[in-house]
Amino acid sequence: MLCDCPWRVRFKKQLNGSWILTQLVDQHERHQLEGLNPLAYPENRPMTPEAKETMISALQVSSAPLSTIGSIVNTSYGPSLLDSDVYNRT
Repeated sequence: MLCDCPWRVRFKKQLNGSWILTQLVDQHERHQLEGLNPLAYPENRPMTPEAKETMISALQVSSAPLSTIGSIVNTSYGPSLLDSDVYNRT
């Protein structure tokens, strides 16, 4: 969705393949910022191999809902797993 927000950045690709990001204007107007919660992105919700093994075992031996399996893994290994992660990572 386009809006008339003054926020601006410039990306410049270097010869070595890296990028330089320059923020030109750090002012947001006329829209809601999304994605401010880092846990909104799956790459910020890592799973240890032990947590994944526990999740897969629970899926194989029970008919519990994904939310219950997610709660079990979160209780044991830290609260970062969503129900969709249980579905997507199996």
